[in-house]
Amino acid sequence: MTYFAHLRTFIHVYRSGSHNKASKVLGLSQPTISKQISALEQQFGKQLFYKNGASRGLPTITGQTLAGQLEPYIDKIEEIFNSSRLQSNVLKGVVYVGGLIEFLECCLLPVIPLLLSHGIQSVIKVSDE
Repeated sequence: MTYFAHLRTFIHVYRSGSHNKASKVLGLSQPTISKQISALEQQFGKQLFYKNGASRGLPTITGQTLAGQLEPYIDKIEEIFNSSRLQSNVLKGVVYVGGLIEFLECCLLPVIPLLLSHGIQSVIKVSDE
């Protein structure tokens, strides 16, 4: 795992205010989010979010400072990656996806416009089991 992935995760947790919300946005499990935040805390030698009490989940002063310094850079790097992906002609084909309506609704519907913008067709099968 790269430091960029950890820092990106940190920014998403900071912005959303929770590990769970960040996990939905990033498509990562909540334990993965927690491990990445813990790895950053070990690297910095300081706690980035409060773990207990009424402030649980809120950024510490160190977390606030780090987020303020990183946000513009993380945003710019994401912008560069996203624009290079959009310019790429590598993506094409058909994606076949099946699953429960709840899964498809929360995870697939948000990305369909991106797939279509790349000329990728989607075949979706909904299951009620």
